[in-house]
Amino acid sequence: MQIPIASIKPHPLNESIYGEITEEDVADLIQSIEDVGLLEPIVINSRNQCISGHRRLQACLFSGMESIECTVKEFSEDDEVLFIIEWNRQRRKTYRHLLNEAKSLMTYYGKNRKRGRPAINGNLDDSFKNKPTREIVADKIGTNHNTIQRLLYIDKHFPELIDGLGTKITLNQAYSQVKTFLNRKSIMSASRSKSTGKKSMETDPYVIYNHSSANMEELTDESVQCILTSPPYWNQRDYGGASDEIGREESLDEYLDHLMEIFAECYRVLSSQGCLFIVIGDKFHNGCLQLLGPRLAIRLVDDQKWILRNDLIWNKLNPKPENTSDRYSISHEDIFFLTKTSQYQFHMDEVRIPYREKTMLSRAPKHHKLNGKLVGHQTATLKNPKGKVPGTVIDCPRNEPPPYNETSVKHEAAFPVGLIERFVRVATEPGDIVLDPFAGSSTTGISAIQSGCYFVGYETNPRFIQLSRERFEIPLASTG
Repeated sequence: MQIPIASIKPHPLNESIYGEITEEDVADLIQSIEDVGLLEPIVINSRNQCISGHRRLQACLFSGMESIECTVKEFSEDDEVLFIIEWNRQRRKTYRHLLNEAKSLMTYYGKNRKRGRPAINGNLDDSFKNKPTREIVADKIGTNHNTIQRLLYIDKHFPELIDGLGTKITLNQAYSQVKTFLNRKSIMSASRSKSTGKKSMETDPYVIYNHSSANMEELTDESVQCILTSPPYWNQRDYGGASDEIGREESLDEYLDHLMEIFAECYRVLSSQGCLFIVIGDKFHNGCLQLLGPRLAIRLVDDQKWILRNDLIWNKLNPKPENTSDRYSISHEDIFFLTKTSQYQFHMDEVRIPYREKTMLSRAPKHHKLNGKLVGHQTATLKNPKGKVPGTVIDCPRNEPPPYNETSVKHEAAFPVGLIERFVRVATEPGDIVLDPFAGSSTTGISAIQSGCYFVGYETNPRFIQLSRERFEIPLASTG
């Protein structure tokens, strides 16, 4: 029968499963209908809602037709979802369509406890009576139950991936990557929850020893989890300590020899799963940059068998101005990240940074092989939802001055809490011991205690120890 097209409504379930139909989507149908007319009537229910033929209905609307041939069928309102999906069986579907079909049918069977297609003209198909719901759903939408299981799994954990399936990444690849990521996350979570050998914070969370760290006899072998320090600059500042303190040496080699003594002790007390971070500034001598950091790092690797994992750059966002006209202003310091072994505690998820792009997939760009052949885009991979791995350049203001009272001695070379806390987070767990062999005003200690760790410092200047105690007495939330 002919029914005014304006009185026919798309079924809401159709749009929720397959999405909105645009004129571009049905351009081929519009042309066909204009050429030969509507070859097959659409199917509607008694409420004039379209059950089968939504694309044809929209094509007729875009063509400006006033009435359309329809067949009216009576359906149970609960069962209409079955017929809508059944009559879309031959439709070209995305994985999003398949997922929406599966979720709709899972809800339908879960609600009604039915098996098989409902009765049509008195004929009841109960061939699926004893099958699992997922197999019934897979049969209804013309796929296999593994596809359904993987779609539901991805949608549960990484729904952002669904629209990229089949175009940016295959279903199997996405499923494998999600599963691998979640397994790794579970293992890391279990590892972080272990508290074997960890102390509680029932005792004082810090101690600072007033002597050189060349002899850290108070610490047993491999008792420290993280060492984070900034050695005194060479021939640049008077730190108010003894006349033979590190930094006052006449030669660079002598300065490096003294530092090597300290780091030999650090090697002894650091756990085999521990990390060492050294923040060190460079120095001009007779107009020539001395490359202090690289020289020290090379000696640590060659002479003491440290493993150098990164040479990080602290980009000072507010460097001290320099009155120079014959070279560039120095605005960074090196941060050397070293370990004793290749198996060390490192919680990357603690320091990941958000992606700029919204998509959860990444793909390597095209490139040329050595033989000159162009390699196309590589298979997309799943991004970590917590963000990307930070790069080796760290932007951070030069200084966050510690709070002083009127009688405090000032420590002009204190590094910022904002720089240090990221290393404490990535290398420790609550209850670990953090060491700074050049404690100064104990910025490392502030970061350690904020992270639930114990802090051990060594400092030769008693006035700096007093300054550290003043900082520790301030509520940690105020330390900035």
